[in-house]
Amino acid sequence: MNAEMVKRLELLRERTLSDFAAVAATGHDADRMIRWICGSGNANERFMHMKEKAGMGIAGWVVRHGRPLVIRGTEPDAEKRRRDYPIMLAENLLAAAAIPIRSGAAVAGVLLVGSRTARDYTSADLALLEHEGEQGMEAIATGGNDQQV
Repeated sequence: MNAEMVKRLELLRERTLSDFAAVAATGHDADRMIRWICGSGNANERFMHMKEKAGMGIAGWVVRHGRPLVIRGTEPDAEKRRRDYPIMLAENLLAAAAIPIRSGAAVAGVLLVGSRTARDYTSADLALLEHEGEQGMEAIATGGNDQQV
């Protein structure tokens, strides 16, 4: 795992008061699957084996729509929404926020933070995620497509 990527994810977890942070990258191969390439604060390694199609799962939704996704842990349907996203089940997350990582106009990856306690991510948390995505995660995501973890 790229030490710089892990360090950035750990710092992001601290700054957003999150339990988990991860980066997913879009594939350049024929299947165009989205794969989680790195994480911090993970309870296990199951998320690293997950692949998502555009439109499916958190990363797939963000890639398809090209905009942030926030899953609030305090909403009445939070448990149902949580079950719709495999990474939330694998990491036992109750809330999450994810943003697209862009390479030019295209979405090259996804930056995600999650919490194992019910909470709502704020607009300040999203702004921090977007800033981090702009400040270097795009290079990590595009370079991470060939990375073996």
